[in-house]
Amino acid sequence: RMVVRGGGTDSIIIKGSSNVANVIVARISGELSVKVQDEANVELVYVDEESDDVNIEGIVDSVQINADDIAVTVISAQINSISHSGKNATVIIDENSEVETMHITAENAKVEVAGKVTSITTEAVNTQISGNGQVVNVDVQVGADNTSIGTPNTEITVDEGVSGVTGAGQQEIAGGTTVRNNAEGTGIITPEPTPPVDDEDNDETDPVETTLSMSAGVVTIETGEQFTMPINVKGTVADDDEDNMVRLYAVISGLTADDIELEAIEGGTPAIVTDEAELGYVGAQEGDLVLAWGPTEGFPLLASDYADNGLTSSFVATINKVGNYTVKFVFYDLDGQKQLNDENDSVSITVTEVTEG
Repeated sequence: RMVVRGGGTDSIIIKGSSNVANVIVARISGELSVKVQDEANVELVYVDEESDDVNIEGIVDSVQINADDIAVTVISAQINSISHSGKNATVIIDENSEVETMHITAENAKVEVAGKVTSITTEAVNTQISGNGQVVNVDVQVGADNTSIGTPNTEITVDEGVSGVTGAGQQEIAGGTTVRNNAEGTGIITPEPTPPVDDEDNDETDPVETTLSMSAGVVTIETGEQFTMPINVKGTVADDDEDNMVRLYAVISGLTADDIELEAIEGGTPAIVTDEAELGYVGAQEGDLVLAWGPTEGFPLLASDYADNGLTSSFVATINKVGNYTVKFVFYDLDGQKQLNDENDSVSITVTEVTEG
């Protein structure tokens, strides 16, 4: 491990092929930066109590913030998880950064997002989430009264019994509901009430429309290194859609078929899509590599597959080209001619040169 007790904004640089399990920041006064460069590997940056402001750059697996009344700024970084337990502390995600998950447990925490955060869970009173970046979903749990979420296009789920929660435009969100901020970040969109099912013997209700979400973990590999990316699909399916034929697609910009080696999974090897109609379904642009899982004619959509923990498949491949790639997921209803998941469902893959030695 590395314990940092001094330095400044340009002093702590971890580079080359360094492998550091824990970086513990215990700086009493003065701003400090931790920069991870090249193929260096850092598992955890731990910001200890009484530390001052900290900047974090590069690829880091996880960050844990225990200090109160500070600002932690994430700059051109890729981070799997951030644990935010510093009272009155602010986390700033710049436009070139991506964070997979964030868990907040300290009161008066602030998160300012210009980049992307896939999921934020808060249990803390007076949490504030703001900015013009992308926050895919926020889960407001018991204890997080008076939380505010202002980021555009964010899906917000509030637990039963939580009060004082507001979305974009300071519109109130009741406990036990799920809403979405609008694209402008000026108000919220409340789902239409679910109509009752006509069948007198069935007291359940059918959702107005099928709504699914897709998620996967960030991948960091070297060229020629095989990876396995679990892809989870979960949500609700309308009764009328259950028998529709669907297909799962992944759109990757900057890669060609020659740059990737695809491995078989249960059900077969993913196909490289060249059909113009299918390329149109997923909104592919020139230079995009499009992969598809399942037979060409699709497979039936079944509501039971996506309830609770959802359905998990795998993307197993080897990439032989250095670069940072975004994988956009599209779950497409071939019969209904519509995308079933959110258009922002995506994940990043970082491929670096092979480390010598």
